[in-house]
Amino acid sequence: MAKNMKLSRREQTAINYKKNGGNMKKAMIDAGYSESYADKNAQYVWGIIGEQIKEDQALIKDKEIKSIGEIQKWWSDKMDDEGEELKDRIRCSENLAKSLGAFVENVKVSGQINNPFAGLSTEELKRLADEDG
Repeated sequence: MAKNMKLSRREQTAINYKKNGGNMKKAMIDAGYSESYADKNAQYVWGIIGEQIKEDQALIKDKEIKSIGEIQKWWSDKMDDEGEELKDRIRCSENLAKSLGAFVENVKVSGQINNPFAGLSTEELKRLADEDG
């Protein structure tokens, strides 16, 4: 994957779940993909984001960046710290929720599907099915 390729929030969320030890299908479902989509496309999505996960894991091993678990723990600690200002505690709770996939974007897809069988009756469809064997 090219370094300058921008990942969607859903792809980044799947990366985060995968990095925390989940399998790719479960990571996709947790990130907001449907189960049927995840079942059919886990290998494809892994091919797209797998390199990014490997790069991120290499950085974590080198301790150049914190792991997502360490960041989530820090946010949790700050969120529970009554000595912190309320606005900072709220911001930490939002960041924690986002990192856990609580704010998944909904995407509406619209358009028309060209169905060549739309005008056929049930009998005509059965006849066609019988012809194809």
